Amino acid sequence: MEFSELVSLTDLRRGQYGIREPKRWTTKDPEFLDLAIVPGTAFDQFGGRIGKGKGYYDRWLSVHKQIVSVGLCFEHQLWPKVPMESQDQKMRWVLTEKRWISCF
Repeated sequence: MEFSELVSLTDLRRGQYGIREPKRWTTKDPEFLDLAIVPGTAFDQFGGRIGKGKGYYDRWLSVHKQIVSVGLCFEHQLWPKVPMESQDQKMRWVLTEKRWISCF
């Protein structure tokens, strides 16, 4: 995974798969990161997350436990409870267009 500083939302463009990404990458070492915004298909108020099923973010977050994880979704993507397995990493926060949910 590569990480870049983002100063403004106007610094984003549509990249591969239509996902918005920085126009200019300034790669940052994960050791110096404080926060990771994590996408998902669904989240719950306990920090549970359903991604695309490959475990990419879960593996990365399990190695970088010092980084605060924030699940980013729309309110309609919140489920009462998402299924979790032992290797799944919980979000510390979930952010929707309506609220912040503390999950720890």
